[in-house]
Amino acid sequence: MFKKKINIYRNEESISVLVYRKQPWLDWLKKTMDVERELSYLTPSTYTVYTHEFDDLKKALKPYWKLIFKEEMISPRNWPKMTEKTFYEWFDIKFTTNCFMGP
Repeated sequence: MFKKKINIYRNEESISVLVYRKQPWLDWLKKTMDVERELSYLTPSTYTVYTHEFDDLKKALKPYWKLIFKEEMISPRNWPKMTEKTFYEWFDIKFTTNCFMGP
């Protein structure tokens, strides 16, 4: 039985961004690392970003898309040209404003 009380509060200035890798990313991975399709690569990555732009996801991600892109590139070899257009071609982005912060 847990005796420690955990306080969780909603952070009104952040969103959780779910990054799903699309086929172009998987194709790049196979060429770059000789890796067969693994389930771990099919699960989304989650990032928390601070923003006040809750109505426009692209606007909310404007300061962050390049950082997220770099984090998702697990190999230092053969990176594509990192443009915002390529980012959205390689990744499917979902978000939620239900971002809760722990102690």
